[in-house]
Amino acid sequence: MIVQGIRGRERLSEEQFLARLKAIYQIIRQSKTLEVALETVGEGLLDILGVRLFTVYQCVENGKELLAIYRGGDTEYNSSNEIRVHFSATSVAGYVALSQRSILINDVNDTSELVDIHPRLQFDRRFSDERGWPIKPMIAVPIKDEVMLGVLQLINFEGDPSFDSSDLKRAAFASQMLARQFRESLQSNGGPFDQLVKQGSLSSRELADAQANASLRGASVSSVLMETIASQHRL
Repeated sequence: MIVQGIRGRERLSEEQFLARLKAIYQIIRQSKTLEVALETVGEGLLDILGVRLFTVYQCVENGKELLAIYRGGDTEYNSSNEIRVHFSATSVAGYVALSQRSILINDVNDTSELVDIHPRLQFDRRFSDERGWPIKPMIAVPIKDEVMLGVLQLINFEGDPSFDSSDLKRAAFASQMLARQFRESLQSNGGPFDQLVKQGSLSSRELADAQANASLRGASVSSVLMETIASQHRL
């Protein structure tokens, strides 16, 4: 099932949008985890962004994969069913993670439009066809600060309003909010490793990847770092 909220009213003004996004961010900051927070504010984000669906992906596996940590608008979504996407030009989210640039697609079913963005870019319809989702316009923006942290993907259906530059700008604002929360979460778990970054013994990207990996696996940051170092030595 899909939450049936879509733009059937006037678009929020820039001032209204930013005020509501700020309120959502305050709720997210007070939550223990981003996943729990998104469960609370998911419908609010759908409303202010004017979309049928959105997916928040987080970078994992040393920056080689994206893991979907939340799917807004999908009432059948179960976090136990992992959705992973490789950093690759062969998928929309993977391409945005690889290129670190935002894209707006008027029709993801139009092969020529995808090829104009990148010769290898594709849209895998299998999942949407299984759900009976007539997906058409899409926006995907990187979630990043000094390093790549994830991807935010917005989706509308055939017959819904198309996306425009204003929607792309608002998606970027939302991704900045998520980046701040990703970073605050990682820094709160950084501990003594932040000092290693300051000393140059460890890069910010390596620490962010290890912290994300540790959080997902329920392991310690130190054990993940040790595994990474050991694997590098074996190469």
